[in-house]
Amino acid sequence: MAIILRQNKGSELTFNEVDNNFSSLLFDVALSGNNLLFYRNDGTNVLKRTIDLSSIVNSTLITQQNATTKVPSTGTINFTGAVTVSESPSGTALVNIESGSGTSGTSGSSGTIGPSGTSGTSGSSGTIGPSGTSGSSGGIGPTGPSGTSGSSGTSGTTIVAPNTYLFDFRTSTSVAPLTGEVRGNNSTQNLNSQILFFDVDKDGNTVPLPTAPGFLTIRSAGDNSKFITFTITSVAGPASNVITCFGGVTASSAANPFTDGEDVYIGFMETGNDGTSGSSGTSGIYNNSDLTELNFPSDAFPNIPLNSNFTNQSFPDMMNAMLYPELDPTLVDPTVGLSSPTNPFIDTPIMVIGSTIALTLNGSFNKGSISPAYGTTGFRSGGPTDYIFTGPGSFFPQTVSTNALTAQYNILNSPAGTGYEILQGTNTFGLNVTHVAGPQPLTNKGNSFGSAYPGGTLTGVFGVAPVITGVYPVFGTTVSIGTLTEISPLTTMDRNIDVILVAQTAGGSRQTLQVPRVNTSPTGWVDIVGLQYLDFNGNYVPVDTGFQATTLGLYFTITNITKTIESQTVDYTQYERTSNQAQGATTFRFLI
Repeated sequence: MAIILRQNKGSELTFNEVDNNFSSLLFDVALSGNNLLFYRNDGTNVLKRTIDLSSIVNSTLITQQNATTKVPSTGTINFTGAVTVSESPSGTALVNIESGSGTSGTSGSSGTIGPSGTSGTSGSSGTIGPSGTSGSSGGIGPTGPSGTSGSSGTSGTTIVAPNTYLFDFRTSTSVAPLTGEVRGNNSTQNLNSQILFFDVDKDGNTVPLPTAPGFLTIRSAGDNSKFITFTITSVAGPASNVITCFGGVTASSAANPFTDGEDVYIGFMETGNDGTSGSSGTSGIYNNSDLTELNFPSDAFPNIPLNSNFTNQSFPDMMNAMLYPELDPTLVDPTVGLSSPTNPFIDTPIMVIGSTIALTLNGSFNKGSISPAYGTTGFRSGGPTDYIFTGPGSFFPQTVSTNALTAQYNILNSPAGTGYEILQGTNTFGLNVTHVAGPQPLTNKGNSFGSAYPGGTLTGVFGVAPVITGVYPVFGTTVSIGTLTEISPLTTMDRNIDVILVAQTAGGSRQTLQVPRVNTSPTGWVDIVGLQYLDFNGNYVPVDTGFQATTLGLYFTITNITKTIESQTVDYTQYERTSNQAQGATTFRFLI
């Protein structure tokens, strides 16, 4: 491959062109038998030319330059540089060395790249050749090792704002604070209406009495994102070194931001005096007597209700009305509940006058609700103080004093006959609960809404079957003829009397029914006005074409009698079968 010269090319040589130039140079000559071998390097040893020396008689080589003998006699030739070799007709090898700095030694194996040598002496300046093309950029070198870390700076000092004191927060709501302690009066910290603290903090600083109106902020010493902001409306104390601030929480990071014993800072700020009035601005008042035609922004959120108009409304007033309306809470009044776990009012609502039963009454009180609470307890009423159970007879009224939301009153019937005695007529039971007043409801902007639920007494009755009715029983020949047996179970008073009267024999005792007389007040029974019997098809049918009292009298003899019931003399009407002939057992319906 021919060597490319820069002055011939007219520009800088490329890396490939420079490498090819060096690869074209002969760098070694060796003798192999009668052959003289010439090599160059293209990355490997490449044989470029071979000269047969067999015709040379003398092995002594004479090296000449331009016909001048340089090496008179030698067995080997070592040289570098560009070499041309030709053979003369006389069998002499002519070696023409065009350039080179010395003779080459025999080839050795390639060694590792050594360090750069010292710079050679400068050659004479050649003519300035044309600029070569730019070489390609080298790759990015490896990242150097990281430097050592600098020494730590000195710790900064903690700056505590003026009027700020260090305390231990206590979650107890009843124990008086000791030196360096602060607590509230509610187990839910953001519902506190009082903040109490000792007048000496943990650092031994005396805490001056705060002013009202004003503010205090409690903030965790270890995590300043935990805080409570409290508005002070009044201050009491110090009493036994304890200062009490009254007011309410206006902001907090959580419902209960602090743990028991946590270090906190308390900062105080009093409300400043009003500044001087600024100059009057330009008028921005909106008036419009036309009624709005829809709820704004929607029916679900009527911030400005349908049919509203505006008088002397400023721009802030209008924006607040549209975006931040004043919202009212929903109020649900307290209620009283009364129930019985062994409910005789459902099982046997009609009972025999004078009988006794065990009776358990459960009372409950629901304080109602304020929803949303908007800074209140969320309850419409205060708590209960007394449950007053009411009813007829000597066991009532009965008062159970408790602040719990439930109470119970038990009347035992042990021994038998000592329990509640069923009275004649309606036995109604009720409950009155005495309670304290509730909080003043507030809007979302802290304004009063409606009025506080007053303390007093609230009355409640059973939601289902509130009464037992005491009546005198009905008797009939339902077990054996000639024996009058109390009919059980008793039915309600406004229903017909269905009864099976046993068979009667001719000339013997007759089928009989005895019913408390209607004018025996207040039995609750009404007149029997007709009669039916149960036929073979299971249907009640008239005993004849009519079933008024006159018809009833054809089949039964009606007599007024008296009976002794629970030691009382009671008027009854007796219905005795008129016929003394044998009659089979018959199911009768006495019509009311």
